[in-house]
Amino acid sequence: YIHVGANVLSFIFTVIAFIIAVVTMSVSKKSHFSLTHHRIGLALMIIITFQVVNGFLRPAVERTSDPTSTEKNSKNKSFLKTTPRQMWQLTHSILGVLMVAVVFYQLGNGYDMFSNDFTVTSLVPYFYVYIGIMLLTFAVIKVWMLYEEYDAERNSSGVNSFAPEQKRMANEATSRGICPDSDLAPIQFSIE
Repeated sequence: YIHVGANVLSFIFTVIAFIIAVVTMSVSKKSHFSLTHHRIGLALMIIITFQVVNGFLRPAVERTSDPTSTEKNSKNKSFLKTTPRQMWQLTHSILGVLMVAVVFYQLGNGYDMFSNDFTVTSLVPYFYVYIGIMLLTFAVIKVWMLYEEYDAERNSSGVNSFAPEQKRMANEATSRGICPDSDLAPIQFSIE
């Protein structure tokens, strides 16, 4: 639930920033949503609101028809998603990444507007270097994680190498009709 909490908190701060921007424009007697930056900000606010509400409306995890089935074909690794939950996850993820990209553009554009309004040196080049380093770091971590997953699958050679707690959780998921091999299976953590 870290993802949910962080995004709800982010949404609250975004709403506060949006209100501050609208009030500031009203106080300065400038026209609302007259610049591209303003219109993109309004569109982002609408899409972000949709994304947060959509996050709470996600479909439930699919259940297998036979709870005792150990069929591996239920794990769909294809790019084309077939179940409502998989389609929701794909669209939610793509929309989230696209919003982050537009937000980065919007921040750079806002830095440019600030530097023009107050005749100060623009920090946009430094901002984009920072974003580039951050994205490169995320890409390296993702590639490393994919390699580790590939390596673990390659070395397991069909032998069940799970820890006892993982076996217990897989059995519990199966007994509830959830395929334990599904990427979308809920994971319960217990600290004892």
